[in-house]
Amino acid sequence: MSANAGVGLTKRFEEVKDFYANLGVEYRYSCYSEKNSEGCHLLADYLDTIEREYEKAARIYKQNCFENNYAHSCFSYGKALFYGRGIESDEKEAMIAFEKGCDLGFGGACFNAGQINIGAEPKARDIIKPDVKKGVTQLEKGCDLKDGKSCFTASCQYLFGKNGVEKNLQKAFKLAFKGCELDELRSCGNLSQMYERGDGVEKDLVKAQFYKKKVLDTFDEIKQKNNFSMEMYTDEVTFLDRIRKWFGISS
Repeated sequence: MSANAGVGLTKRFEEVKDFYANLGVEYRYSCYSEKNSEGCHLLADYLDTIEREYEKAARIYKQNCFENNYAHSCFSYGKALFYGRGIESDEKEAMIAFEKGCDLGFGGACFNAGQINIGAEPKARDIIKPDVKKGVTQLEKGCDLKDGKSCFTASCQYLFGKNGVEKNLQKAFKLAFKGCELDELRSCGNLSQMYERGDGVEKDLVKAQFYKKKVLDTFDEIKQKNNFSMEMYTDEVTFLDRIRKWFGISS
């Protein structure tokens, strides 16, 4: 490497450093001077991801959630509590934050609250008594708020009659359809199978093939990128293994 190249890299590093420092100033001004809830959330994100000041970030998330009713901050504070990021882990308090975030309209918070309530989070299962009916309602709300994971998980409850939920293939289909529209690939896989079998919808092999192709195209992209594997709702089989089994793909 030439001396000039080294100087160029140093200059770029300083520019990036200045950019992030200015970003921090901007977010602090927005939060503390302008009293802007979004600015406070961005400041907490900045402290969490850039400065790694996890305790400070959690404190701002908490304040922004419970004083400013900012839904995304409730979600982030809940995660900090659930995983003990910067503060002591507390699943019950995390649940309060997730449910408030869900009530305020943040889909990811509905997903987390729903997962805990249907008993799908092992970490919380012995601490928070499941409320499956409430959990499914939260997942359906998350789906309405365009959270694809909520659509998939709610769909599975109705598709398989999970956790005491009455099997309802029509509901399962509608939720899977929404999930696939939101690019939740697992929902697309279920949708293909439902069209092929006529589960909850009129049998349609053309549409089954369409959604199968969507899954396979994305499967190839995932495989090329990093061999990524997502868990299906069933614990035993990874999503990619399920896709291989469904559509006859060799490993």
